Amino acid sequence: MQSILQQSLFQMEQIQSIPFVSTDLRIIELSRSKAKKRDIVIEGTTYRKLDAQYFLWIEDRMKLAEKAVQNGKMSEIAFQSLITRYEPIKEWINENIDDETVATAKKLSENYGFNPPPAALPNPKKMDNKDHETKSATPYLYPKTGNWEYTVPIDPDVVKIIDSIRDEAMSKGWSEASLYQNRGHFVAGKWYGLICMLDKTDIIERIEKDIIYIRTFKGSAIPPEGEIVKFPNLEYEERNAKD
Repeated sequence: MQSILQQSLFQMEQIQSIPFVSTDLRIIELSRSKAKKRDIVIEGTTYRKLDAQYFLWIEDRMKLAEKAVQNGKMSEIAFQSLITRYEPIKEWINENIDDETVATAKKLSENYGFNPPPAALPNPKKMDNKDHETKSATPYLYPKTGNWEYTVPIDPDVVKIIDSIRDEAMSKGWSEASLYQNRGHFVAGKWYGLICMLDKTDIIERIEKDIIYIRTFKGSAIPPEGEIVKFPNLEYEERNAKD
């Protein structure tokens, strides 16, 4: 994450900003003059000022996520989404905090532990006036009950995509949870369904019993015609591993 550069015909002025990061790796930036508190809360989600100790905690969670992928407990799509959020965080640390400070932070965490900020809460997108009915709607939750640490915010248009393929997918062995679940006990992992991996511009290309093929248009490196990604049916893989 690079500092913002304000340019004119005659000068280039560097404006310093500080990133604040939620536990699901969403980032906001504040100017140094406004970044006085350690934690700030926006729409129920806590963002913590990024420093070496918090970065090490985030890095540990990324290692756990990588192991979850290797063990088949987390989809590659979910992991890639995490990496996309993680990379600018790591870049900012590399550019702004030296190795000695990181080493000191590591010793502090090992000796005294580290208390992370509260788990991120749903952050529904704001609607304009013409969507005033949606403003007061309850955030999408699946399952609706239970003690879940994390909830992924879902765009209503993405729910419509899942609704449109529900019958076909379930006829091929996909469970309702594997399609709709957006709550879990970690920022990503085996709990989350297809609904968490989709953008409202994505297109479902094909549904098989073990894989759903998605044409996505997200990302600056993806060509205009989109790119095909795969969402695996982990439950199908687990059933066949036992046979």
